[in-house]
Amino acid sequence: MRKSSIELDMPEGIRYFKSQISGHKIMDGERTTGMLHTEEGRVLKPIIKQVNGEREIMFYESLKNSDDSTTQELKKFVPDYFGIIDLQINRTNVKYISLKDLTEGITEPCVMDIKIGKRTWDPTATEKKKEEENLKYVKSKEVYGFCITGFQVYSVFTGELKKFDKDYGKKLDRETVVEALKMFLNINTNNPPCRQLIMKLLSALWKIQLFFRSQRKLRFYASSLLIVYDAAGLRHCMRNQQTATLKSKLLLKRSMSLNSQENNTRQSTRGLLRSDSYCSDTVEKLCCTHSLANNFDEDLARMKEEYGMLLRELNSSSINEENEAQNWVRVNMIDFAHVFPADELNALDINYLEGIENLIRILEQFLPNKCSIKSTDNNI
Repeated sequence: MRKSSIELDMPEGIRYFKSQISGHKIMDGERTTGMLHTEEGRVLKPIIKQVNGEREIMFYESLKNSDDSTTQELKKFVPDYFGIIDLQINRTNVKYISLKDLTEGITEPCVMDIKIGKRTWDPTATEKKKEEENLKYVKSKEVYGFCITGFQVYSVFTGELKKFDKDYGKKLDRETVVEALKMFLNINTNNPPCRQLIMKLLSALWKIQLFFRSQRKLRFYASSLLIVYDAAGLRHCMRNQQTATLKSKLLLKRSMSLNSQENNTRQSTRGLLRSDSYCSDTVEKLCCTHSLANNFDEDLARMKEEYGMLLRELNSSSINEENEAQNWVRVNMIDFAHVFPADELNALDINYLEGIENLIRILEQFLPNKCSIKSTDNNI
């Protein structure tokens, strides 16, 4: 009989990683405990297959020790690596890779695992393995060059957590991949895309895309992008956006009102100036009142300045990377058991590049103003 997670005997301070959405879990059998979490904010990834595990360890060790420009650039997109740890689970020794928890500090972690590449088997794969891999996630891989292996999302309206596993991902096709991304980003008919969230994701993805447009040394098979954002951060962002939109409407309404009042006052003044029934001192008092007590030109100039600042604030997508507390959107490359040296000199990793470029194109379609995005993409 399979043991439940409660029955497993684990060291003190170690618990299951609640945000695991793909990979082997405890329900897969006795081979693994699934991913674990430590009190220090680290994630422990179990080594399931010895060969693949050793290859992934070698990858992290090479990043840690190499001064090569390619690996130094790659390190920016990879979770911090803390070495290997051996734990005794149910009196059995299990080896884990210790990595930084990419959900640390996030209140309501929305997490999606996107496996990049139409081809997910490496050069050492047997014919049987190739056939097995080619039959997985067929519709999404053929169309986009990537597949969604699982995700979890918190609703920004209800706080409800929903999880979608690999079985859900295997059914996705051209249309439903887009719908899954919308669901993950809390986009629906009543809730348009949050520009700030999409721009933060794109900013991170553009950097990885730029790396793959230049690196020619490595080939990444069955590697994933882990996308994480905080639903609480999105909820706060949406409130600010709604407040800013309301404020902009009020500013516009006030500006129009001021324009109307100014026109009426000027027309009245012209009428008085043409009238013989008003003496010069009365006209002088009226003009003085307009210029001192009701200076509409000054009000309008101030309103235009405030409205311009508001528009710049709404369109701002800057990321405060130095303040981790405000970094509520994160994108990292993960899963490196199938990374190999390039077999062709001076050739790009087209398999990976095609997948990430298609993902970027879909996210760009969620933005209302795609002209500026296209120009940004051309500059990469």
